Amino acid sequence: MFEIQRYNTTDQSAWDTFVPRGNNGTLFHLRAFLNYHPENRFTDHSLLIKKKGKLFSVFPAAEKKIGGTIHLVSHPGASVGSFVVPESLSIADSMALADCLVTYAKGCEFDRIRITLPPTLYQRRLSNYMDFAFFKQNFHYVKRDITSILFLEESLETTVEKFR
Repeated sequence: MFEIQRYNTTDQSAWDTFVPRGNNGTLFHLRAFLNYHPENRFTDHSLLIKKKGKLFSVFPAAEKKIGGTIHLVSHPGASVGSFVVPESLSIADSMALADCLVTYAKGCEFDRIRITLPPTLYQRRLSNYMDFAFFKQNFHYVKRDITSILFLEESLETTVEKFR
């Protein structure tokens, strides 16, 4: 269903055009952001995922040695990671993406996959499809962070009062 290819610098324009059009693309997914790190700081292993020959998703990632094992991890230069997906993402495509990632990682002889999921507030259309798909692939939480939204009020004083 999906074809995965490893990111190459010639893919930057297509990647950075795709990210803001995705349901959950953020500054942290952009190559323009990720590339500000020194060239040899990480072993980049970002992925482009195509469906029927068309770019469907991107996955910013790197290789990382942890305790003698090789992990495919959400890009260490970003605060959040995971797949950037289309707003119309179906549960079937979510399941297939997670399966495809696991198959790819095994084929590349990665010992583990570690993903830093973005908070749902970064999504235009709220969905926990990818969370569920990862769960079905036997992923588990290593840590969980809390996220909240602070709506700005008309006055600074009213906004500051919310912190009390």
